[in-house]
Amino acid sequence: MTLLIEALSGVLDTFLLYLFASGFYSKYRSTKYKGHLYLLVGIFIIVMSCIHMPGILRIVLSWSIISVSTYAIFESTVRKALLTSTAFITLSVLVDVICEYPFYLSGISRTVILGQGLARCIFIIFAKLINLLLILFIVTLFGKKGLLDIPFTELLPLTTCQLVSVFICIVSLELVGTVSHFLLILLTLSIAGILYINIVFFVYMRSIRTNYENEQQRRLAEQQLETQLSYYEQMKSANEQTRSLWHDIKKQLTAVTALVKDSDVSQAELYLETITKSFNSLSKIVDVDHPVINAILNDALGKSSLAGITLKIDVFVSPQLALSPLVLSVILGNTLDNAIRACSGVSADTPKIVSLTLRQKDSILYYRISNPYDPEFSSKKREGIHGYGLKNVSSTVEQIGGTMQINQENNQYTVEIILNL
Repeated sequence: MTLLIEALSGVLDTFLLYLFASGFYSKYRSTKYKGHLYLLVGIFIIVMSCIHMPGILRIVLSWSIISVSTYAIFESTVRKALLTSTAFITLSVLVDVICEYPFYLSGISRTVILGQGLARCIFIIFAKLINLLLILFIVTLFGKKGLLDIPFTELLPLTTCQLVSVFICIVSLELVGTVSHFLLILLTLSIAGILYINIVFFVYMRSIRTNYENEQQRRLAEQQLETQLSYYEQMKSANEQTRSLWHDIKKQLTAVTALVKDSDVSQAELYLETITKSFNSLSKIVDVDHPVINAILNDALGKSSLAGITLKIDVFVSPQLALSPLVLSVILGNTLDNAIRACSGVSADTPKIVSLTLRQKDSILYYRISNPYDPEFSSKKREGIHGYGLKNVSSTVEQIGGTMQINQENNQYTVEIILNL
């Protein structure tokens, strides 16, 4: 009977682990073998539940198995897997401690609770039910909302508190029956208080981080709006220039026709040269059938022209390119701004040329930008509206599952990015 009860406890723990982990992860490493891995983890947990061992050893083994299984089953980093297992073990131990008090205060000793029979069975069901409710609450509140993507340095206080709480819980379990009820209740409340203070601190830090990210997005949105407005102003100016040019060309073509009839070839050539210069004086506008890319490239074209920099563009993308305006602004806007700024700092005898390639082939998008640079000039601190640099570009590329490579050879700076759309 005892083994059956402990096996039932292991089955429930396996289900709770699945519920907890799946609440924070949405992608599996292998959908084909996830069922087999869950079964293997369940067997380990059930076997450990049926074997008598010290509490510390049981917790260490459980923590190790849960960490490895989380990393093996889900698309998780080692850090995320360790955080998940630590949180799950902390919650389980804390619930076990709290759920022992009603039995202990009712006159049922801990020996009976940990032994066999009806009391043990009721305790397991009661503890797992409380654990289930807490897991549902935590998953609803924090699940799949980027909680585990926060840098480890920010989660370190919370993780440390969890480990300390686990240790205190184990100590308090060992003290049941040897100290007064008041001291045990005080100890439990202290544990809960420490966790509460730490969680409030964590939520506060998370709020600061969220506000910082929102500020970044706001500034990038403002930058994107300015770029769009600049593009529309360029288009308006170019349209006005074109209308004015065609008005003048009609008169000039009439004059050329008359001169040709009169065999005044030299004067006709002068008129044709004037017409050619008028065409060359038109504002240069980039049009690649994508409004956001058009705006970003035309804004960069205007900046590069003012700085005396040549911008060579080779772009071929679908009008339905599946990237958000914010992502395009971060990647294209920052790298172009960096390239133009770097070119402005090179010596006069160095050709100031920025070469940009952006090509889409099926679901693959290839981006490359190359420019000369002066290492001494480029090491100076950068300020201004962009201000996020390649670190922000790299972070954005990583978030959407792309790869980024930077090369610095012969004072030529090259950034290559490949995105799988």
